[in-house]
Amino acid sequence: MELKTIEAQNVFEQYLRTLDDAIKRLPLSMQKDLRAEISLHIIDSMQASKKETELDRLRDALDRLGDPENYMKPMIADYAVEFATSTFQPYHVFLAIVQNIGIGIERTLRSSFFFLLYLTLFLFVFLFVSKILFPSHTGLFFQNGGFHAFGFLSNPQGDSEQLGGWLFPLVILGFSLDYLLITLLMKLTRKRRK
Repeated sequence: MELKTIEAQNVFEQYLRTLDDAIKRLPLSMQKDLRAEISLHIIDSMQASKKETELDRLRDALDRLGDPENYMKPMIADYAVEFATSTFQPYHVFLAIVQNIGIGIERTLRSSFFFLLYLTLFLFVFLFVSKILFPSHTGLFFQNGGFHAFGFLSNPQGDSEQLGGWLFPLVILGFSLDYLLITLLMKLTRKRRK
């Protein structure tokens, strides 16, 4: 968009740089579309403004639109969830969870729940590996005839491990159910947003 005054053009370009910085995590095609859409919105807003000078109309439009860092957060968070649900890679899912924390109570609670589910996945992996490396320190432990601990114990003296090799299928089952639950919930979240 070309503006008539250099000052207005500079303000507009600075705003677009701020917008570009806010959307840099999105794919380039989406960045271009958003940039064009926001530019059109600014033009429409400037035409509707009652201010006298071009610079004042531009500032009025930008003030009404707000800071791109704020109004782009939900869109970026939605994209992160969309991308994570298409890849199901733990790193992308973790990023999507982090992106959604702090954007409203519902998103924060949902993201925290997903975070706990992913944490559980990693705990299952930890139990599986530690049972291989430290079999007498990992499992379901009883002491004096009652439950004492489940997981990894650094000093299991006096404890008897009850599951033995059965821990492996239980951990695999738990991991699978947890992963299935995460997948289904992310697909439901994805459908709900569309």
